[in-house]
Amino acid sequence: MNFKTLIENRLAEDKQFRERRYKDIGLARMLMGKYPGLMQLVQQNIMSIEGLAAAVQDYASMDRAWRKSLEEHPELRGEDYDSKDQLEAETMNNLGYLTPKPTVEMVESERQKPLL
Repeated sequence: MNFKTLIENRLAEDKQFRERRYKDIGLARMLMGKYPGLMQLVQQNIMSIEGLAAAVQDYASMDRAWRKSLEEHPELRGEDYDSKDQLEAETMNNLGYLTPKPTVEMVESERQKPLL
Protein backbone atom coordinates (compact mmCIF):
# COMPACT_ATOMS: atom_id res chain seq x y z
CA MET A 1 0.00 0.00 0.00
CA ASN A 2 1.43 3.41 -0.94
CA PHE A 3 1.63 6.41 1.38
CA LYS A 4 -1.27 8.21 -0.28
CA THR A 5 -3.60 5.27 0.37
CA LEU A 6 -2.34 4.94 3.95
CA ILE A 7 -2.99 8.64 4.60
CA GLU A 8 -6.45 8.52 3.03
CA ASN A 9 -7.38 5.48 5.11
CA ARG A 10 -6.17 7.20 8.28
CA LEU A 11 -8.12 10.36 7.39
CA ALA A 12 -11.25 8.29 6.83
CA GLU A 13 -10.88 6.42 10.14
CA ASP A 14 -9.55 9.14 12.45
CA LYS A 15 -11.41 12.47 12.47
CA GLN A 16 -8.81 14.01 14.77
CA PHE A 17 -6.09 13.31 12.16
CA ARG A 18 -7.99 15.60 9.77
CA GLU A 19 -7.16 18.57 11.97
CA ARG A 20 -3.89 20.29 11.13
CA ARG A 21 -2.90 20.59 14.79
CA TYR A 22 -2.99 16.78 15.15
CA LYS A 23 -1.35 15.93 11.81
CA ASP A 24 2.20 15.50 13.11
CA ILE A 25 1.15 13.32 16.06
CA GLY A 26 -0.88 11.22 13.63
CA LEU A 27 2.07 10.89 11.28
CA ALA A 28 4.31 9.97 14.21
CA ARG A 29 1.86 7.23 15.21
CA MET A 30 1.85 5.93 11.63
CA LEU A 31 5.65 5.84 11.65
CA MET A 32 5.61 3.90 14.93
CA GLY A 33 3.37 1.34 13.21
CA LYS A 34 5.77 1.06 10.30
CA TYR A 35 8.98 1.08 12.36
CA PRO A 36 8.66 -1.02 15.55
CA GLY A 37 11.89 0.48 16.94
CA LEU A 38 10.16 3.85 17.20
CA MET A 39 7.32 2.20 19.09
CA GLN A 40 9.83 0.70 21.52
CA LEU A 41 11.42 4.10 22.13
CA VAL A 42 8.04 5.54 23.10
CA GLN A 43 6.98 2.51 25.14
CA GLN A 44 10.26 2.55 27.08
CA ASN A 45 9.91 6.31 27.69
CA ILE A 46 13.14 6.99 25.84
CA MET A 47 11.25 9.34 23.55
CA SER A 48 7.76 10.77 23.86
CA ILE A 49 5.20 10.76 21.06
CA GLU A 50 5.51 14.56 21.14
CA GLY A 51 9.28 14.24 20.68
CA LEU A 52 8.74 11.98 17.71
CA ALA A 53 6.22 14.48 16.27
CA ALA A 54 8.84 17.23 16.73
CA ALA A 55 11.35 15.08 14.83
CA VAL A 56 8.79 14.70 12.02
CA GLN A 57 8.42 18.49 11.88
CA ASP A 58 12.18 19.02 11.95
CA TYR A 59 12.65 16.53 9.13
CA ALA A 60 10.12 18.37 6.97
CA SER A 61 11.87 21.70 7.67
CA MET A 62 15.30 20.25 6.94
CA ASP A 63 14.04 18.72 3.70
CA ARG A 64 12.67 22.10 2.57
CA ALA A 65 15.99 23.79 3.47
CA TRP A 66 17.93 21.12 1.56
CA ARG A 67 15.82 21.62 -1.57
CA LYS A 68 16.04 25.43 -1.32
CA SER A 69 19.83 25.28 -0.89
CA LEU A 70 20.20 23.13 -4.01
CA GLU A 71 17.96 25.49 -5.94
CA GLU A 72 20.04 28.52 -4.93
CA HIS A 73 23.48 26.84 -5.25
CA PRO A 74 23.68 24.70 -8.42
CA GLU A 75 27.31 23.85 -7.67
CA LEU A 76 26.14 21.83 -4.64
CA ARG A 77 23.76 19.58 -6.63
CA GLY A 78 24.37 15.87 -7.00
CA GLU A 79 24.51 13.98 -10.27
CA ASP A 80 20.86 12.88 -10.03
CA TYR A 81 19.45 16.40 -9.51
CA ASP A 82 18.25 16.82 -13.09
CA SER A 83 16.32 13.53 -13.03
CA LYS A 84 13.80 15.03 -10.59
CA ASP A 85 11.19 15.91 -13.23
CA GLN A 86 11.13 12.38 -14.65
CA LEU A 87 11.00 10.75 -11.19
CA GLU A 88 8.28 13.17 -10.10
CA ALA A 89 6.14 12.32 -13.16
CA GLU A 90 6.59 8.58 -12.52
CA THR A 91 5.60 8.98 -8.86
CA MET A 92 2.56 11.06 -9.78
CA ASN A 93 1.50 8.35 -12.24
CA ASN A 94 1.95 5.70 -9.55
CA LEU A 95 -0.25 7.76 -7.21
CA GLY A 96 -2.99 7.92 -9.82
CA TYR A 97 -2.51 11.44 -11.16
CA LEU A 98 -2.98 11.94 -14.88
CA THR A 99 0.21 13.30 -16.34
CA PRO A 100 1.23 13.86 -19.96
CA LYS A 101 4.04 11.78 -21.33
CA PRO A 102 7.01 14.13 -20.91
CA THR A 103 9.16 14.99 -23.88
CA VAL A 104 12.58 16.57 -23.65
CA GLU A 105 11.08 19.88 -24.83
CA MET A 106 8.31 19.73 -22.18
CA VAL A 107 10.72 18.92 -19.40
CA GLU A 108 13.01 21.81 -20.34
CA SER A 109 10.16 24.31 -20.71
CA GLU A 110 8.37 23.20 -17.50
CA ARG A 111 11.45 23.12 -15.29
CA GLN A 112 11.08 25.63 -12.47
CA LYS A 113 13.15 28.72 -13.05
CA PRO A 114 15.36 29.98 -10.19
CA LEU A 115 13.58 32.48 -8.02
CA LEU A 116 16.47 34.96 -8.10
